[in-house]
Amino acid sequence: MSTCKGGARIPLHFFSHHKCATRWMTDYLSEFCSLNEIDFFLDDTNSAALRTSGATFLANASYRDISTMSSRGCHIIRNPMSIVCSAYFSHARTHPTASWPQLLHQRYLLSQYTPDEGLFLTLAFLERERFGDHAGGPLNGLSTWNYDDERYKTVRMEDLVLRPSEIFATVFKHFGLDESRMKFPDEARYAFAQYAEGRKPGSIDFGSHYRSGDPEEWRLLLPPPIVGYLRHHFFHFLDRFYPESLRDPAEESRPHTFSLSPKQVLDIWAESEGLYKEREELYRQRAELYSEREELYKQREDLYAERNALHKQCEDLYRECLSLRERLRS
Repeated sequence: MSTCKGGARIPLHFFSHHKCATRWMTDYLSEFCSLNEIDFFLDDTNSAALRTSGATFLANASYRDISTMSSRGCHIIRNPMSIVCSAYFSHARTHPTASWPQLLHQRYLLSQYTPDEGLFLTLAFLERERFGDHAGGPLNGLSTWNYDDERYKTVRMEDLVLRPSEIFATVFKHFGLDESRMKFPDEARYAFAQYAEGRKPGSIDFGSHYRSGDPEEWRLLLPPPIVGYLRHHFFHFLDRFYPESLRDPAEESRPHTFSLSPKQVLDIWAESEGLYKEREELYRQRAELYSEREELYKQREDLYAERNALHKQCEDLYRECLSLRERLRS
């Protein structure tokens, strides 16, 4: 059993969900545990048993599964609006598909539809009870968690990535540890710019897994029906943790760091929809060419059959000639 420099031999259990900064969390916890001589264990399938010592991070946790195994823990959440928005872009382009066949199928599905339609498909995918072999979708995980269970301290991802030392200090108090005796990683190493090749939050790179970093981007990109759906079905969750998401402030009064204006975003969106239409036209032309090719293949097969029939007729005639010559000789 590992001993924490904070003075306790108790298990540290951390729980989160897909698209809730789980890569960032893994990096930060790994360094924190190294600095404080704590064993660190990661599982992203929700299929492993919780460790009785050291720190365990379940990156796709289910309350139903962990509530009978863990006496205390920290639960990291994210605004469902941002989860849908972020998941659409990463599922369509940047998230690895190795060992995740469900995402491979989802990526193909997203490629067949416009971005607006893809966001609806992403919402459905994230609500699945099993969207991986051993894990449920993040919206399913958030909606089925018992937030009145005081054993688990809830932490907003949006706060954690900005002030990790401060937030984790409150978490370790929850664990009953003396945070003043702990060493925390350098926060500058875990800023968004460090993961986004120097970009600031709101500066977009569609080819990066850390594409935007703007927690309010969903207001510009999510179709109104999705916003309405999430506000209705996640009302109590949003009212408790993200009450600002239940309101629609005037765009000019909303402070945000988005580097593109709303018009530029919509122009890019319109351009992408135009590219989808061009691609569909190319697909249609390709299908016609395939059809023509199949017809040519059929014609070629018919010609081969005619040639073989002629060859057979020639062979028959040659044999008749040989037979006739033999009769004439005799």
